[in-house]
Amino acid sequence: MTRKTLLILVALSILLGLAAIGCNSESVPAKSPEKVSVQDMYGRTIEVPGDIKHFLCTGSLEMLMAFMIAPDKMSGLNFAPNGNLLNEKYRSLPIVGGWFGKQSGNYEEFIALGPDVIIEGREDALTERQAKFGSIPVIGLKTGESLRDYPAAMQFLGNLLNKNKDTDRLLDYYETALRFADGVKESKSAAEKVTVYYAEGNNGLSTDPAGSAHTELIDMCGGLNVADISLAKGYGMIDVSMEQVFMWDPDIIIIGRASQAELYSTIMNDSRWQKLRAVREGKVFVRPEDPFSWFDGPTGPNQVVGIYWMVHQLYPEQITLNKLKEKVKEFYQLFYHYDLSETELSRLLAN
Repeated sequence: MTRKTLLILVALSILLGLAAIGCNSESVPAKSPEKVSVQDMYGRTIEVPGDIKHFLCTGSLEMLMAFMIAPDKMSGLNFAPNGNLLNEKYRSLPIVGGWFGKQSGNYEEFIALGPDVIIEGREDALTERQAKFGSIPVIGLKTGESLRDYPAAMQFLGNLLNKNKDTDRLLDYYETALRFADGVKESKSAAEKVTVYYAEGNNGLSTDPAGSAHTELIDMCGGLNVADISLAKGYGMIDVSMEQVFMWDPDIIIIGRASQAELYSTIMNDSRWQKLRAVREGKVFVRPEDPFSWFDGPTGPNQVVGIYWMVHQLYPEQITLNKLKEKVKEFYQLFYHYDLSETELSRLLAN
């Protein structure tokens, strides 16, 4: 082989190698631009980092959605999770509070954690938040007020945080649960509907009526809320009398937003509550709430798993206990990034 021929072969080899690299360029992730312009859900155009690595939310609903989609990018939680069914790296995140319910947040605390962006759900708070947070972009998230509203906000967050595939998996589960609830509700006539009293507060004599976000699961799953009272917006929890509850005499009682274990004991052992059919028949159920409630407190996509639980309490023939367990385990894997053991699952469903 002549030197000239050898040089030609080497040159061809280099060219082929470069061509191969070019063909495989799709496997090398493109570097994200330093800044990009996005339009938030309230129509505001904001410049944000091309790759958001850290963020904080200002409210509980925004936090729940964002945690489900991108927990490893969260700089802190707005409130402490219940129980232990959350990986330690998430349970140990700083609790920063926020602007929701009856509390107000601390701007300096948020800023000190160095988030790339702040996610705010209230349109009327955006101007103040941006002024207080200065150069940190504040993104408006239109969360909605109903389980049927939340998917749009979750899809937006998936796009913003570059978690589209993960979000699609969550929304597949979510939409299947909504269709299941719709089918159950449509199958029940007015006369067939199981009646429900939602017991809140330390003595169980606070509640919310049909039409309240706090009791949405009852109606959605084909139950009938017995509380014939005026709707109170916001925090809810309207006081009622024992006599009113006697008059309603529900088929089942759901306990939530209370000292749950203590209230369950009170209802099951108090002679006044014993007059109710639901108590005599043992149809009093404490909502699961580890790490976040399945029924109200807070309202949000955390209640999606509560659809299956609620239907099981109302119409157990519609979903067996084994099927409910499957759905709960799947939800915890997808939404809470946690693998439930059989012991943990049994404890969640103990009442």
